[in-house]
Amino acid sequence: MVFCRRIFLHRAVAFVSSAMLFSVMSACHREPRSGVRRSPVMVTIRFKGSPLKIGVVDILNKESGEGASATLDEFGMVSLTGIAHGEYAVTIQPPPSLAADGSEIQKTGKFPVDSNYRSSEKTPLAIVVDDKNQSFELNVE
Repeated sequence: MVFCRRIFLHRAVAFVSSAMLFSVMSACHREPRSGVRRSPVMVTIRFKGSPLKIGVVDILNKESGEGASATLDEFGMVSLTGIAHGEYAVTIQPPPSLAADGSEIQKTGKFPVDSNYRSSEKTPLAIVVDDKNQSFELNVE
């Protein structure tokens, strides 16, 4: 009889421990800012009227600290998914490799976009993502 009580007690403790662990793990598994509306975003960058075909576009929400990054394609576009609604500073960074065929970089040896566009504190580029605004065309001179 004592043996049966010990088995029952061990099973009860194991069950309660498992239930508590599951509760704690469930509470910890939440996406950041999970209650915020999100949308896919398309950004086109034009440099002196033509698509900027090289570079990396970064967006940063200074309030929340959220951001995203993508490499420009041959049409000067980037596509970003799961972007929380809000205001973002947009920066344009040089590509990781400066060897792009036929690009301004290859001709001149430098990235054509002014350094002010590389800093989230200095960039004049900004977008506001919401239900109506998810596609943006930005001009860089």
